[in-house]
Formats: sequence, structure tokens, C-alpha cells
Amino acid sequence: MANNYCTITNSDASLSKRFKAVQMRPVFEKTFNSEKVSGGGLDITVGGVYKSWQLVFRVRYEHSDEYPEEYGLYDDLVTMYGYNNPNGTPSNALTLVDWWGNTHSPCYLVGRMVPEPLTTIIDGECANFIIPIEIIEKP
Repeated sequence: MANNYCTITNSDASLSKRFKAVQMRPVFEKTFNSEKVSGGGLDITVGGVYKSWQLVFRVRYEHSDEYPEEYGLYDDLVTMYGYNNPNGTPSNALTLVDWWGNTHSPCYLVGRMVPEPLTTIIDGECANFIIPIEIIEKP
């Protein structure tokens, strides 16, 4: 049975949080090049197959009785997004445990992260944000 959250852990396990997903879309991308050749054939070069997830998380700004410590906050996601050094501790490699309990590693947060407040309350335990992200798994 699936959960309504996934877990993201940084490379040294110093930060591991559940994030509630309001939307999840798996994306499969096959890389290849094709070229028509003068003899009428087709020259195809096949590359890797990549899996990523386009996710929309609902996160709080602060913990409350209804939002326990194991769930990630706004700042936790911003911190994980900020990991940018492949040789750092923690590095930019993350581990994703998906909704069915499957582990994907290493994964990387890619693209833009644009948090949107749900209301005009932007701090405190009542503040909620919708944050779309994309995370890609290294094949």
C-alpha cells in the first residue's frame, strides 16, 4: 500500500525527512540521436534511460502538534536544494524512498524550486507552502 509521503535523505544521513506529496508524476526519458543518412537509412545512437519525478510538496514553515518532527519543513527542502558540491559532506547526492517503499539512490534535485505560499501567512506553524521540485535518479 502506498504512503502519501516520500522520504529524502542527504548523503551523510544528517538530514532525513518525510515530505507530503500533493502531486507526483514519474518521468522516463530515453536519450538518443537519429540522423537520416544519404543512402536512405537511419543512423541511431542510443544513450541512457533516465527516471525522474516531478513532485509537488506541501510543507509547513514550522512544526506543530499536527505536523510532527519527522516531516520536512520549508527550510529543510531549501537546505537539500542548496547542496551543490559533489565532493562535500553532505554532497549533492540524495536518497529517495518513494511512496511504495522503494529506494532510489543517488538522486539529485534539479531545475528550479519555486515555493508558493498557500495564504498570506508566510511564517509560523500555520504557514503552508506548495513547492514543486524535480528529482532525478542517476542510472
